[in-house]
Amino acid sequence: MAIQGARDDTRNLSTGSDFDGMQVELICPTVSMQCSQQVTRAKAGMTGARGKNTELAVRNYLKTLGQGTESILELYAQDAILLTPKGPFQGQEAIADFYEEYLRDTLPLLASSYSLIRFDVVGEAAYLNWSAEPSIPTGSDTFLVHEGLIVLHTTHLHLVN
Repeated sequence: MAIQGARDDTRNLSTGSDFDGMQVELICPTVSMQCSQQVTRAKAGMTGARGKNTELAVRNYLKTLGQGTESILELYAQDAILLTPKGPFQGQEAIADFYEEYLRDTLPLLASSYSLIRFDVVGEAAYLNWSAEPSIPTGSDTFLVHEGLIVLHTTHLHLVN
């Protein structure tokens, strides 16, 4: 399904006119997670503040992962929804429960080999495709950001035992 106004208008930030030379460098301080990769935005999202706010919110999310649950929760709206293979988590208290386990069990697997494959932004929506080989050959996250806060987040990863 194509997004109206986005058909062939997606471009790489590192070659886009307003963002020449810009690279995405996301660092999770606790685990020294780094990723530098292509970021694309539909033109409809590039020209407005919404696309820039969405990208900033997702970058902040990635930077904040190593700073603990409380820091992560500051990025979510009070009534945000997190959809995961384990089920939905709605509201900050439920999302905090998810992150307590995620930070303990999953984040260490990302620390040494996180690689951002895709980072797309269209208006208030963002999509990440990533891997953390060999434990996680593929993962993805989708975000809906409104007024600088995450209001909807979906996440999925394929964990190899």
